[in-house]
Amino acid sequence: MGSLLSIFRAKRDTKALLESIHNEIESIEDLKESVSKREKNCICLFFTAFVIIYTISVLVFYRFYLVVNYSKENIIENLLWLLPFIVSPFM
Repeated sequence: MGSLLSIFRAKRDTKALLESIHNEIESIEDLKESVSKREKNCICLFFTAFVIIYTISVLVFYRFYLVVNYSKENIIENLLWLLPFIVSPFM
């Protein structure tokens, strides 16, 4: 029965086929562009969050440790406590 109905169906011409392929390619390119923009936004958000958290942690550390427990005799120990904050941005 299906083969009988397929005889009466109009054949797709080459122009319509090429237009449908062109439309599919355009939609795929638009999708790739939107995904790329979304990835850039996520990276920017992650970087901004890291900078904010890093700055807050340095300020908290400075306020609660170095101001209260600072000793001039242990300058090397104080510098060792600051070492993670100096090294982590370069990782």
